[in-house]
Parts: sequence; C-alpha cells; structure tokens
Amino acid sequence: MKRGAAPPSISREVSSPEEVHFDIFTFNGRYTVYLIDQGSRAEFTYSLDKNSDLPKALQQFLIDCNTASFPVGSFVHQLQSKEDKGINAAALDSNFKDNGIRQQVKIIYGDNAGENDRDSLNKFLTRLGIRHLSSIAECQFQNGLAENSGWVLGCGVRHDMDLSGLGPMFEEFSISLNAQRRNILPHESLGGRSPFSILFPTKTPSLHLFKPFGCHNTFLNPEAALLKKTQLRGLTGIYIGTALPCGQSGYLIWIPSEKRITTAVHAVFDDFFPGSPFLTTNPRSFCFIAINSQRIVR
Repeated sequence: MKRGAAPPSISREVSSPEEVHFDIFTFNGRYTVYLIDQGSRAEFTYSLDKNSDLPKALQQFLIDCNTASFPVGSFVHQLQSKEDKGINAAALDSNFKDNGIRQQVKIIYGDNAGENDRDSLNKFLTRLGIRHLSSIAECQFQNGLAENSGWVLGCGVRHDMDLSGLGPMFEEFSISLNAQRRNILPHESLGGRSPFSILFPTKTPSLHLFKPFGCHNTFLNPEAALLKKTQLRGLTGIYIGTALPCGQSGYLIWIPSEKRITTAVHAVFDDFFPGSPFLTTNPRSFCFIAINSQRIVR
C-alpha cells in the first residue's frame, strides 16, 4: 500500500485576513515561523529562539496584521505577559477594543506538530474567536500554501545571504526583507495583483526603501555626533532591510565600525557593492537605536 496522490486544488474566495496558514522553518539552526494570508497571500515572518515561543509569535502576528499599515512582521514582541507561554488573550482583546480595532482573523491553520497543539495556545485562540485547524500527519499537502510559499521564500533568503557575504546572524533580517519584497510584487495566483494592493488598494508601497540586501551605503551622520566641522558628515553602513518592522519609514542599516543597527532616511547606496564576507558579528547582541522605547531589542 502506498500514499495516494494529493487531491486537486480547490479555489475558493476568502476575505483577507480571515484565514491564515503557518509553518515553522529552520534557517541555519534558527527557527522562523512563517505565516501567509489565504486571501491576499501577504506574508509575515517571526524569528523564534525555540519552538515553544510560537504562541508569542502568533500573538504578535495578530497585533501586526490587524494594526499595521504595511504587511510586515515585527522584530520584537510588543505585548509582554506573565501568563503561560507569554500570551494573554484578555489583554489583547481589551487593547483591540480600547483602540477600536476589529480582530479579523477567523482561522489559523498549521500542521500537527507538538508545539501547535498546546492547551494554552488553543485556549488563547478560542478566547479571541479564532479556530485552530491542523493537517493530518504526513499529509503536508493539506498545509501546502505555507509549505510551498515558505520554501520559495527560503530560496530568496539563500540567494541574498550568498551574494551579501554576511554572517548567519543577519539571516533574520534577510528573511523579513524577502517577505516584504514578496508582499509588494505581483502574484500570478492573484491575477497579477500584489498582496499590498489587495490589503491597501488606495495606497502605494514605498518602493524606494527596497535595496539589494547587504549593499554598502553612506548615511547622514546625526548633527549631535558632529563635534568638529572637520568630521565626516556621513557614516559607512550596510543595508539589511527596511525600517518598516520597527514601525518607521526608512532604511535599516548595520554600522560595522560601531557594531550597532540604526534606522536612517538620508542615505546614498552602492547597489553593486555587497557586504563583507568576514562580517559575522551577531547584530542581536547590540541594541537598535532611533526606535521608540516599546521596540528596543537587546
């Protein structure tokens, strides 16, 4: 006896973002939860220190997809809780009601891995009126939307990491940037439309924020740092993404000389000059600056 062929695909209309599919991928030993909206094909990614952090990532996703002005996952968890697994449905629901935000997600679909079937996660989703569905073991096609789309995303990440020469600790930023790119590009399955155009039909994406991952740049040094008139007005940096995951409209730049990440608007880029293959310092050990206090990461 052998497995049968997967059933033919079924096309159905789903309002965005009512149904969301997710899966967990591993990039260089680091976990990433990947989520894709069935209706718009918008993609969100979140890095996990361990599999058990999945509930916190899903909580942050609900915040992002219901409040963001651009489909993108955050680098940090905005809602902190001492409850089991760091999630608190009551606090999240109260926050939505206080700010007049409608929770739009109705179904979250994943595989049947152990971290997806925790009692605390199921109670959390039920409290928010979300059905938690899962595929049957060894029937990956049932979660094919997340499985296939996540694999395509990984191809782009591998391409960027190879060409940039940056170390594996920058992979989190490459993953986020690739998801953002795919959210503004047309999809054949969407009839030539992009996820962004479906979610925000009256807006135009900030295309100027997207540069080759790892390209060198010179950005304007803050005036407060210019102690002498003879100091350089620009600092050399490496582009690692947009500042959209930080809630800002600008560039996310790694400064090798100061070993820190900053956000900037005024910058000149050399699109053909990739990052150094010897730059392997872990950017997560340093703090973001120029980001509001709720989003500081150490």
